[in-house]
Amino acid sequence: MALIVPFGIVAAAELGDKTQIATILMAAKYALPLQVFAGAFSAELFITIIGILLGTSLRRVVPLRVVKKASAGVFMVFGFLFLVTALGGFNAA
Repeated sequence: MALIVPFGIVAAAELGDKTQIATILMAAKYALPLQVFAGAFSAELFITIIGILLGTSLRRVVPLRVVKKASAGVFMVFGFLFLVTALGGFNAA
């Protein structure tokens, strides 16, 4: 069940991501889809492994409730910043 869930969530999160757009553009530019796939897959695999190892290590040191609260706070800050930026509250000049 976990496999059906980390796949759905990751697939949904990656759609339209600038990494996916860059991968599409590289495949179109170089016309080497298998090589682009191999590079993109390898990069995602290694980054995911690093994230899993760091997350596992963090869980041993920091209680899960603290991690949840900290991550909620970070997401709220980013959400606020994106909202303010979208509404033109910050001058990007």
